[in-house]
This record gives sequence, structure tokens and C-alpha cells, in this order.
Amino acid sequence: MRNSLSWLFRNPGFQEILNYISESVIIFDSTPRVVMMNKASCEMINSKFNAWIGKTPDEYLETGDVDRSILKIAIKNKKETSGMIYNREGKEFLTKCRPFFNADGSLQFAVSTTMSLNELNALKVRLQKERRQTEKYKQENEHLRKYIMLANEHIFQNQGMHEMMSFVKKVAPLDCTILIMGESGVGKEVLAKAVHANSSRRRMPFIPVTIPAIPENLLEAEIFGYEQGAFTGSKRGGKPGMFEMAQGGTLFLDEVGDIPLNVQVKILRAIENQEVMRLGGTRSIKLDVRIISATNKNMHDEIKNGHFREDLYYRLNVVPFIISPLRERRNVIIPLSLSFLEEYNSKYELNKRFSDSALHALSSYNWPGNIRELKNVVERLSVLTDQQIITDSNVRAVIKGADHLPIPVGRHEANADKNEITKSIISEYEDYELSQILEALKQAKGRKNKAAQILGISRSTLYNKLKRQEPV
Repeated sequence: MRNSLSWLFRNPGFQEILNYISESVIIFDSTPRVVMMNKASCEMINSKFNAWIGKTPDEYLETGDVDRSILKIAIKNKKETSGMIYNREGKEFLTKCRPFFNADGSLQFAVSTTMSLNELNALKVRLQKERRQTEKYKQENEHLRKYIMLANEHIFQNQGMHEMMSFVKKVAPLDCTILIMGESGVGKEVLAKAVHANSSRRRMPFIPVTIPAIPENLLEAEIFGYEQGAFTGSKRGGKPGMFEMAQGGTLFLDEVGDIPLNVQVKILRAIENQEVMRLGGTRSIKLDVRIISATNKNMHDEIKNGHFREDLYYRLNVVPFIISPLRERRNVIIPLSLSFLEEYNSKYELNKRFSDSALHALSSYNWPGNIRELKNVVERLSVLTDQQIITDSNVRAVIKGADHLPIPVGRHEANADKNEITKSIISEYEDYELSQILEALKQAKGRKNKAAQILGISRSTLYNKLKRQEPV
């Protein structure tokens, strides 16, 4: 037998290779006796290195190091065999043993590999976590694909939205720090995601942190992480902070004006030094993170009143961008409404449409909740409206403060110009939409399924759009 394995013994580096393997590896000769084992094997039986060398399965079973031998079963069955074993501490292991035989049926040698079930379970948990994270990124990317990376979409060709996309294209590749300012609901996080999605960091995490949503006494631990035992109630094993989770990607600090002063100091230090230290930790963690922040506050007033550090403000405000409220960008209300309705038609398998009067009502409202409120209203209209056509009366029933809306009924003359503008916008949108459909059909060589994939819409949505273009 030693001759058949002589190549192992002639190669002194083979033992070193075995010791690099995290699983237990044991090699038996034809006796069968253990002729080689790695360090992981000794850790499994909690014994000295090479403790089993020269022993047969019966001999090492007598030591009580393990409760049974899978090798004996494998030799009896003359095939690779797997099974569970326990060591003297009661830890459970999965063992796989493969015997090799000579032409006459006698044992030539055997190899046994063993892995701790704790390691297997930990691996399973990690894989599940990574799978969930991957799915999250896929969903986020799908969302971004539909609503952010819209360089060719109609709603971003309008004045105001086009300005936003120009900003994204300009700053996304530069990896600079950005401060986005604007009222709640104007789409600050959407813009931050657009910058991330168009940057070199797009394949890495985008980690949003909504400051007011985290209790003040936990904010520091959530942002910077903590080691085990850092404070009462801390998680066993500690926890990475948001900075660490965003490693290689983008950290989005939403409502940054609400950060307490004591935490502002540490965030400033993290940005300047490009490193963080967990609560209770003793070592610094190097960072490779892009910072994008957002606020709905007047930061100059916050600094003047002593609520925000001026040095941190200048660190965050390298490149500023102000998103105007929706009431100041009325030309995008109708395209956004049509886009949102298309989304919910696809989501709920509907075929709802806005009347001209409904679009006029939507564009006349002041939208104090901005784009977030508009999207919410469109979803409610798509779900609650019984008819296929959504009218201005449906809009009035859903929007709070409907008395601020004009009443077009009986005032056609007064509103004629406004209605003409509305129809012009709708016509422009439909012409653009048709050109996109025709281009997709051309690329797909007339195959509607393929064209729908190119457009990023469902097949039924494409059919509905084509049906609308048919002459009455």
C-alpha cells in the first residue's frame, strides 16, 4: 500500500496543501490505517496533530473521539458512502468516504472528508442572505431601469426632468459628494439612486439611511456599527454599520439636517479620513464609499441656529442640486401621471385611461406632497375607478382639498386654452410613445413579444398601446 501512495510521501508539500483545506481530510491505506490527516481533522476530534496516524477505524473508535466509522460501511458497500458522526463533545459532522479497490477487489486506499454541520448551516444562512440581497438588488435595478435610467423616455425629455438627467450624466461618473435639496416627496432618493445607477459603483450596494426613522439613541450604532458587548442589548457578534454595508457603493443620508450634533462630528471624521470605528471597537475600518445626502431644510438657517456644523455642510455640499416642487414643474405632471398609470395598469392587469379633463384636473392641483403624492393618487385612481376612463370627477373624489381644483364643466370657453395645452401635451406624448413602439418592433423584426421586452413592458400592455393607435 505504501508503494501505491508513495507519490504522496515523496511530495513533502502535499501535507501543507491538506492543511489549507478547511474540511477534515483523512487518507487510509489498504490495512486500512490512517496514513495522513490534516489540521482540520485534529480540530474535529479535538486532539493533537496526527493523533490517528497508524490507527485503524476500530482503534480510533476505542478512544471515543468519534462515535462510528463511515469508512467501514463504505468498504463493505464497495462504494462512496456518506453519514453523520458525532465527536466526544457531541458536535455533529457530515462525513463522506470513498474507497478505491484493486482489480482483485482488495482495498487499495480510501479518502474521507468531513464538514461540521455548524459550518454547513452557517454557509446555508449566508447563501440565503446573499440570495435575498441579490433579489433585492435585482428588484432595485428593475425599479431603476423603469423609472431612473430613462434617457430615452418621454417624461425625461420635458423641461425640468431633462435638467435632472443632465445633472445625473454629468456628476455620476465623477464620484463626488452630492447634497440634494428640496421638499418632501420631490424625488430626492430617486435622484440619488439615478446617480448611483449611472456611476461606476452601480454593481455595489446603494444603502439609504432615513435619519428621522432611527431613534436618536441608536443612530450612532446603526451608522457606524458596534462590537459585541458594546452596550446593553447589543447583538451577539456585533453588527456592521451603514458605512460598512455601503462599502464600494453609495451611502445615501436622507434628511441629513436631522442628524444630532454629536453624531455629525463622527460623520465628518469618517468622510475626511475615509475610515470608521465601530462602537466598542479598537481598530479602524477603511472605507470606499460615496456619500450622497438630502435635506428638506434650509441648511444655512440650521447652521446659523447652531443645529448643523458648518464644516460638515461644506463636506456634504461639494455638488449641490435643488429639486423644485412639482407645482413649479407643471409640465411634467401629465407625463408622470401617464407613466404611473401605465405602471399600475401592468401591476394590476388593468387598462385604465385618463380623460382630458382628468389630466387637466391633475395638472391644476398644487401637489403639496409632490411626486410621492401624485403617484399615490394615480394608484388609488387606477384601483378605485370602476370605469375604464378616469374622469375629473374621479380625481376630485380622491384628491383631498379638491375645492382648489377648477371645475371645467360649464366653463369650456374659459378653459379652452388650457384644454388645448393639455391635448397638445397628450398628443406629443402619444406621438413619442408610438415612435418608440415602432422602433422596438423594427428591432424585434415584428415580433411583439420581443418588442415588449425591448420596451420593458408586458405583452398585454404593448397590445393595448397598439390597439389605441388603431383608427376608430
